[in-house]
Amino acid sequence: MHGQEMMNWHWIAGFFEGEGYVGWTERKESVARSGRGGRIAIGQKDKRPLDAIHQFLLADGFVNPRLYLRAAPTKQSGLGKASAIWMLELCRRDDVRKFLIAIRPLVFQKRDAVDRVLALVDALIAESAIDVARAQGLSGAGLSWPNVAKEMHVKYIRLRNTLAAAGVRPLSAPT
Repeated sequence: MHGQEMMNWHWIAGFFEGEGYVGWTERKESVARSGRGGRIAIGQKDKRPLDAIHQFLLADGFVNPRLYLRAAPTKQSGLGKASAIWMLELCRRDDVRKFLIAIRPLVFQKRDAVDRVLALVDALIAESAIDVARAQGLSGAGLSWPNVAKEMHVKYIRLRNTLAAAGVRPLSAPT
């Protein structure tokens, strides 16, 4: 593979079948910024194919594909002479969903895992969706936008961003 011009979803799906992982992570109470969601990981000693996939994903509108060098395991892990490897990861909900939808018709070995994680991501999206019509109704009934957020059990900034994305008039800052 020589560069991004030859990269396509068929190639990525084949590479992912051999070198990739798809899984689900649950929230860890001991980690401040942990959350639950899907995770895509592809590991490889040679950075070049991962770099080409990374560039392809960025060009395709993925927001946060992460490419990094993972340190070699320590001697205590019992893995002997394992070396550092390059990792490409997707953890952002929309990126994971978009990746899984793109490769789903192209994978065989990992189809069950892709289907399982895609269903979990879709359920999480539905569970965390903000009902714009309900928010507008609460505001129309006289609640301030900060109080609408409290009533809906969401952070004000998240409500504001969701409403702005839906084309609802800009919200004033909380008082």
